[in-house]
Amino acid sequence: MVIINMNRKLIIATVLFVLIGSIAAWLIFFNGNKKGKFPDRDFAVENIDDVGKIFIANRSGDVLNLEKIDGQWMVNEKYPAGESAMNVMLTAIQSISVKYIPPKAALERIVNDLAANGIKVEIYNTGGEIMKTYYVGGNISDDTGTAFIMDGYDQPYIMHIPGTVGALRSTFNLKEKDIIDRWLFKEKFEDVEFVSIEYPGQKSNSFKLENKNGTWELNPFYELTPKINQAVQISAVEAFITGFERIGAEAIINDSPEKDSVLSLIPFAIISMRKTNGEEKSFKLFPIYDQVVEEGEKFDNPQAELFVERYFGQSHTGDFYLVQHMNFQKVLWGYSFFFPDNNPAQPVPN
Repeated sequence: MVIINMNRKLIIATVLFVLIGSIAAWLIFFNGNKKGKFPDRDFAVENIDDVGKIFIANRSGDVLNLEKIDGQWMVNEKYPAGESAMNVMLTAIQSISVKYIPPKAALERIVNDLAANGIKVEIYNTGGEIMKTYYVGGNISDDTGTAFIMDGYDQPYIMHIPGTVGALRSTFNLKEKDIIDRWLFKEKFEDVEFVSIEYPGQKSNSFKLENKNGTWELNPFYELTPKINQAVQISAVEAFITGFERIGAEAIINDSPEKDSVLSLIPFAIISMRKTNGEEKSFKLFPIYDQVVEEGEKFDNPQAELFVERYFGQSHTGDFYLVQHMNFQKVLWGYSFFFPDNNPAQPVPN
């Protein structure tokens, strides 16, 4: 009887020991990433302000070098990075967490996929020292997690951002054009010194607007255009320049097969700007013509009315863009728009 009771106590003690050990292991696993006790799962950077550079390379040869320079994230030392795209990436780098350890049956497939399709991510601090290096693999079947593996280790993990929906591969699987800031103009009224718009096909609408010692002067762009001898409305000047506060592109398309043929054409409009700090920028607009057709008509109907919803565009940097008419319409003014007694139709492509 005593032996039976001792065996029973031994069994209970063993079960409790295993249970406590399992709970401890569970707690260590889910807290280990934060505490840094397990370097092979320590993917997150808690203080995101420590990050000064992110290097990303995929198997297709696309390389992104994101570096914070004077407080601004730059892409490949050439372009400002888009604020929203950078916020998504930085949030992922800071908040990434282990969702679960893949089952043994899936390990070989996950490791092979990481070897074939893994995206390398290197994270450096503001002093240029490496903080993390890991590889991003594919998403799991329900797109709620993504395979990651720390450089120098053999164990992959399925990672996610707690409290969010969606996988992480797309956050790092980017090309240069995906993360470049697409704002073309973000100007404050007081920072603008000179603006001109040249309409090569509508010379009478072309103009130059310049602030000279606090007074705005408006002149025709072409010398042969008759000058309007009226006072310029300052409210009109303010309304026009305010239109440049936020003008963005739909996409940057430097790899477009149409680029060379489009740039060989005469643009509809050429916008030039100089700021008080000496910065200069310009943008050319090339209309993309669509056709308005009645139901049942064909799009090659020569009688169909043409209209423009988008333009190809080229900036002073040489980059090629796709932009929307609705974003530029507010600044496509004509020369006479600045005078109270003149309000002709807005310049449009023809």
